[in-house]
Amino acid sequence: MLVLASTLLTGCRAPGLQVEGIQVAKDATFDLMSPASLKQSISLEQIVEAKYGDKSYTFHCLLEVDEEHLVLVGMTPFNTRAFTLTLTEESLTIDMAPGAQLPAEPSRILADLQLAMWPDPQVHGLDRIWGQSQYGTVLRLFRRSGAAVIKVQYDEKASRHRNEPWGDRLVFLNLEQNYTLEVRTIRAEKLAP
Repeated sequence: MLVLASTLLTGCRAPGLQVEGIQVAKDATFDLMSPASLKQSISLEQIVEAKYGDKSYTFHCLLEVDEEHLVLVGMTPFNTRAFTLTLTEESLTIDMAPGAQLPAEPSRILADLQLAMWPDPQVHGLDRIWGQSQYGTVLRLFRRSGAAVIKVQYDEKASRHRNEPWGDRLVFLNLEQNYTLEVRTIRAEKLAP
């Protein structure tokens, strides 16, 4: 995917996007984690459905992470590139296709992705715990004063393999800001380090 991403860099480039102190809830911030902090090299193809109120957005996403780079390519429902987001130790950049619009700021999209899929993410202002629902679903909860603010539900496959939390499906719920991301993984492969 890194080769694919480098050939798609034709739109406007926005270097220096926010990587620290990203507001994820009231009085709660998150600092983006380095690509190396995933502790594995992966290539994923995913379908992401974002819902906010009665609005719904669907993206076909390609994600590749290695020790030095994270590249996220978002495709429209018509299979054209909407954006390419690149994170390294030094910077976060986004390349938007002409006319493309995102449902959220790119730093925020990546923050939600890392909160759901990276090991041990920390949110300043919220406590994180692993839990299990009464139906057996594994949950990652971010709470304030015991009340859930952000909840990530993992499918059964991910429940058995916590080092691969993307599994077949995960659901990210921001209860305070009233939006949901449903992420279905349709292809996953580990890359050579």
